[in-house]
Amino acid sequence: MKESAPGEGALGLDQPTRVLHAVPSPYPGEARRAGIEGRVLVEMEVDERGNVARTMVVGEAPKLLADAAVSALTQWKFRPHTYRGAPVKVRLRQPITFKLDPPDEPAPLTR
Repeated sequence: MKESAPGEGALGLDQPTRVLHAVPSPYPGEARRAGIEGRVLVEMEVDERGNVARTMVVGEAPKLLADAAVSALTQWKFRPHTYRGAPVKVRLRQPITFKLDPPDEPAPLTR
């Protein structure tokens, strides 16, 4: 399996991986109600067909957020890496940030 890295052109990389279809990670209702925010870093293995074959959460993340991020990322579709003309598996990392919207400011009182 080929690990993606910057500057791979000299190593025979024909075409880097590119996202063709991304599914947004919905904010879990329970996490929203509890005021839980965070960043989830997910390592994905993208197979030769551009499908997410495996995922792994890297580091610490609230379980509700990690589950939502992984659920969405497994639905993503990629144009696969090609190496010397052939599609290859790659590992990529994708951060997903869950941030609660700031509360709306009340309108100023008018007289």
